[in-house]
Amino acid sequence: METTNGNKNGPSTNGHRYLFDGFEIDPTDRRCLFKGVEVALTGRVFDILLTFVQNPGRLLEKDELIEKVWQGDFVEEGNLARNVSTLRKALGDNGKEHKYIATVQGHGYRFIADISKIKSGQAQIETDAEAFPQFDNVPVTTESSHGSRRWILGIVATAVVLTAGFLGTERFFTSPNQIKSLAVIPLRSLNADDNYLGVGIADAVIRKISQSHQLTVRPTSAVIRYVNGDKDALAAAGELNTDGVLEGTVQRAGERLRVSVNLLRVADGSSLWADNFDLPVTDIFAIQDRVGEQVASRLRLHLDSAQQAGSKSRYPANPTAYEFYVKGIFSLDQRGYGEEGMPQMQETIDFLKKSIEADPNYALAHAQLAWAYVWTAQFIEPGEPKWADLARQEIRLADELDPQIAETHLANAMLYWSGYEHFQNDSAIRELRLARQLDPNISHGELSGILGHLGLDEQASNELKRALEIDPTSQSLKELLTILPFLRCDADAWYEQRKKLPMRFSYVDPWYYIRKGRLDDAKKAIDERLPEGAKYPDFLMVQALYTALKGDVHTAESKVPGIIELVQLDDQSRHHITYNAACIYALAGNSGKAVKWLKETAATGFPNYPLFARDPFLDRIRQTSEFSQFMAEQKEQYDRFRQEFGD
Repeated sequence: METTNGNKNGPSTNGHRYLFDGFEIDPTDRRCLFKGVEVALTGRVFDILLTFVQNPGRLLEKDELIEKVWQGDFVEEGNLARNVSTLRKALGDNGKEHKYIATVQGHGYRFIADISKIKSGQAQIETDAEAFPQFDNVPVTTESSHGSRRWILGIVATAVVLTAGFLGTERFFTSPNQIKSLAVIPLRSLNADDNYLGVGIADAVIRKISQSHQLTVRPTSAVIRYVNGDKDALAAAGELNTDGVLEGTVQRAGERLRVSVNLLRVADGSSLWADNFDLPVTDIFAIQDRVGEQVASRLRLHLDSAQQAGSKSRYPANPTAYEFYVKGIFSLDQRGYGEEGMPQMQETIDFLKKSIEADPNYALAHAQLAWAYVWTAQFIEPGEPKWADLARQEIRLADELDPQIAETHLANAMLYWSGYEHFQNDSAIRELRLARQLDPNISHGELSGILGHLGLDEQASNELKRALEIDPTSQSLKELLTILPFLRCDADAWYEQRKKLPMRFSYVDPWYYIRKGRLDDAKKAIDERLPEGAKYPDFLMVQALYTALKGDVHTAESKVPGIIELVQLDDQSRHHITYNAACIYALAGNSGKAVKWLKETAATGFPNYPLFARDPFLDRIRQTSEFSQFMAEQKEQYDRFRQEFGD
């Protein structure tokens, strides 16, 4: 097994140190120095370099090089290529014309640098006429000058070793500290149709590293798009905007499993650590823990005993349960909305149920199944209460099996913030905060959305900012950039964000013109969306709001009841429709009905007191007793929200 300190099966030394272009290779101490400063190389990469400098100018066939370095270990050719590429980068040999390592297409590699040798314990530069014929004409020095030269070089060599020992150690351990954000790319499977295994290992490593709370790790939902291995790891890290990236491969060979990983620094592409793990397939969870702990160690992260124990408790009793679980979360990430999203969600549910069948005590599978049920209840079949009942059952089971799973709290929070639990805003936020304590990657987006609905705009923006720092590629989070200003009716801020995003059919473009008082543009935008828009209750309500603003309030009022009847009570978007209904009645001066719909709006997850207090569409009813009483109640509730959640 390879380690940073070297491969125990690596090439043997022969009592020399090797020099070329300012580099010094010390086989005994297994160190590579450049001008006295240690170059951080993994054990396997050092073995390749040592093999090269011991065989200068000679073609090393790939099979021969693999045999010399790996000595019979199971390894694929691609692993050799990646390690040679890492070595080239470490040596600065990554230009168009390689000056050290030449590739001989279809065969292998040739080390083409001029090599000199120093005998161990001596400072004299010697040459080997047979191995290094290019040095046959080195001038011979006198005895006196030779002795002085040996003495001087001896002092210099000692100083170099001592300095490099300090600087090299400092460099090796401070470089990982420069990594503040990490992407763990799903390991590429070398077996056909086995990508789920690589996803599972990546997911496990992400969980373990994120628990340190010392490093921003891209969540599984952000990296899962790279599961097919179509994109280079450094290119993926560039898209994900991280300082470091962990890539690797996984391969089954009978009952054995070979996992190869490589931790790269994105700034210069250098490898900070690489290793191979060759264990029985049944030890997959041990592999995942080992990889996670090694990465944490290389990045100098601290995982306390409680965190390590907690991560291991999330594994099922057998690999079959885990395989179905991984397929389930892979499918869950592809979830959709409405009737069209049901086939995908049913597949997700089936995978997670099979995982639980294989191991009924697998708490994480129960938690993810609960989240799948909550999503179905809210966004796919909101009129079917069975999904909420199933979610409650899975939440209870997951919590009984392991109360320290963040996903359980996430599912419970979103169930609280729904019509099935009467929109318990306080409880939802508390659950999301508990989820975040257990996993810092979780719940920021959901917290941002709920806080925005409550009118806690600054806190909502801060949560969204943190969510985008964790996952800057998330489409749903980018859409939240438009949702937050929409919630506070900030048309200008909404428009600035809207320009940056390609969005599906939307009724909010007419809404923007209405909020800006540009009614002619609003009419044009409404007409452009007909007749397709007539299928959407939210579009129809905006159309009615336009009619009221044009002065035909009676026609607008008459449309409101029929539109609201199209929206089920448990639909998550209903409170936006009821709020526009309240605005229509307020424009008509009908305080009673306006307050009626404002009360429902507030009671169904949208108690946005600051919006109610400043919206000019409500101005005509502000002096009425009904509205004054309603606002007094809302302010009391808002002050409570701000006191508890305004930090």
